[in-house]
Amino acid sequence: MVVSRGDYFEVREIERQQRLRVFDLKAGVARTLTEAEVERLIGNVREAESALVVFTQPNVVGLMDPRTYRTRELDAVPWTFPVEGQPIRVLRDEEQDRLVIVG
Repeated sequence: MVVSRGDYFEVREIERQQRLRVFDLKAGVARTLTEAEVERLIGNVREAESALVVFTQPNVVGLMDPRTYRTRELDAVPWTFPVEGQPIRVLRDEEQDRLVIVG
């Protein structure tokens, strides 16, 4: 997962000429980025943690942080369908102290 312009993207493929095919984790759509647009690497989605969905509201999802066991509120993303009491996969952005939903 990478950050570009403050948004998070899952890298799906590296193309020629330093272009990345990515999945926009906020909008839920495929895009292309150049390597120059990438600000930093967050981690690999295969290393995602499982967080329990504590509550859902129209624009907010409450997740139990798997490390601290505290409830953290995240913006809901349109391409996921979290269910209270069920796990959802997240990656941790240590630099921003954020959890990012990856599926």
